[in-house]
This record gives sequence, structure tokens and C-alpha cells, in this order.
Amino acid sequence: MTVTIPASVTAGAHKLRATNPEAAAEVALGITGGGGGGKASIMMVGILGGESGCPPHPITSTQTDANFLLFGTGFRAGPVSVHLDQAAGFGVGSATAQADGTFCQKMIGVPSNMAGKHLLVAVQNGAVQAQAPETFVVVSMLH
Repeated sequence: MTVTIPASVTAGAHKLRATNPEAAAEVALGITGGGGGGKASIMMVGILGGESGCPPHPITSTQTDANFLLFGTGFRAGPVSVHLDQAAGFGVGSATAQADGTFCQKMIGVPSNMAGKHLLVAVQNGAVQAQAPETFVVVSMLH
């Protein structure tokens, strides 16, 4: 049987117990922490002219069909997938959290037919770790 340990479980020694009416079992379990260890968070960030890397300019909206930059912190080191509205929603990308629990990754643009208010959802080890409300707008051209 596969057991998923919630990210909120602290590092250290724990016991895992399983019972049913006929039997009981217990096993010692050591939980080790990766990077981060705090509460995970994500934010879409904007780049100003001449900047590179992952600038600390949080934004709450961007245009549809355009890639965007996502910054995350407080994650355990390892892969993180990002979706719209729910853990199994439309995938906008993935990132790898570094040993310090952070990532800064370009995500794919949301299609124009999905314009509007959404929740970006960061998933790690099968569990939602962070969410951020964002708006994706269709850019219209005036002639």
C-alpha cells in the first residue's frame, strides 16, 4: 500500500499505525526535511526592462497566450507541478525547488479561451502546497 505523508508533518521520528478489526501493526518512520520547511507560497512576477533572473515584482494578472514567470518559496527540494484551479486542473508548467526551497520558472501561457480569474495551484508529492489568485486577460488590439 502507498502512504502519502502530508507536507505539514515535521521532520523527526514518527510512528505509522495501521489497524483493522483483526490486526494492528506499527512501524517506526523517520521523516527528513528538504529545503524550505515553512509554509510554501507562489507568486507571479514581472520583469522590468534590463532585469534578469527572478525579480521581486509580484503581479496579479498577465495576458493570455503569453508565458509568465512564477516564483515559489517554502517547498521541499524536488519537482513541483503548477495547475489552474485544482491539483488536476489545466497544467501550466513544472519547476524544481532547490535545496533552499525556492524556484523561479517560466510557465506556459493560459489559452485565450480560458481568460478570467483563476487560482494557480502548486502541487508537490501529490499534495497542494500553495495557491495564488491570478487573472489572465485577452489583449485586444484597437485599430
